[in-house]
Amino acid sequence: LGGITMLFVPFGNLFHDPVHFLITLIFWIAFMVIGQYAFFRTLREIEASRLASLLGLKILILAAISLIFLGGRIGVLQTLAIFVSAASAMAMNWSGGGNISLKGCVWLFLTLLFYSLADLAETRMVLMVQTGSMIRDGIIIGGVSYFALGLCTGPVLFRCQRSWRLLR
Repeated sequence: LGGITMLFVPFGNLFHDPVHFLITLIFWIAFMVIGQYAFFRTLREIEASRLASLLGLKILILAAISLIFLGGRIGVLQTLAIFVSAASAMAMNWSGGGNISLKGCVWLFLTLLFYSLADLAETRMVLMVQTGSMIRDGIIIGGVSYFALGLCTGPVLFRCQRSWRLLR
């Protein structure tokens, strides 16, 4: 997907500060890779159906980072939405399935943390590109960042042991 999107990226004078953009992109790649690693470790501890709803807790991590480290301010309606989202994620996991181990909680927290940091880095990159359309800027950054992620992680796939057992 990133490669196809790259065909439509107007590179010209797109990035006003290429060094700052590249540094942010490198951080985004690192956050995504660590987040994905933590996600798959979490899957070993928490069932996929439960984990899917627990990923909704990422909004709490984003709000905490915004309030504590970025000096953000959250209004009453935003606070209510955050608590409703968190309550929904917890309520969907309360019905059966047993308890989540401490190890599972740690991996879940790391997953949410690094996905949140990746979101913040991606938002920063979107704000660096100013084509006049936030939607276009988001599509451009999505293409560029996932293309770069594929370039960095693609070669690793050739070194991984593959199993085609599930495809039979």
